[in-house]
Amino acid sequence: NNICAEGARCLAAVLQSDQCSLTDLVLRDCELRAECLRPIATAIESSKCLLTNLNLSENRIGDEGVRLIATAIESGHCLLRHLSLHCAFATPETFHGTSSQRPLFSLFV
Repeated sequence: NNICAEGARCLAAVLQSDQCSLTDLVLRDCELRAECLRPIATAIESSKCLLTNLNLSENRIGDEGVRLIATAIESGHCLLRHLSLHCAFATPETFHGTSSQRPLFSLFV
């Protein structure tokens, strides 16, 4: 599924909704790029977002996308505990350069 920019904005709006109780989100192989992740990263920073598991595997989010998600995780409101970035086209150095004060229980790269 290719959701890219418009789909990511819609999904982000849902994640920040008071009615959303979604805790697991699999966006595996959805042809996402880093620019598509901006609204999703903003959403997971929101105190209304209840996501604890996020799978972004097999998307070409690259280093920029990993940094966006890492910044969101570091926010005081992010509940994310399990993150999958397998085949995310990011360099190993990016993972070494992202240190979060908020622990992930699992990170699959």
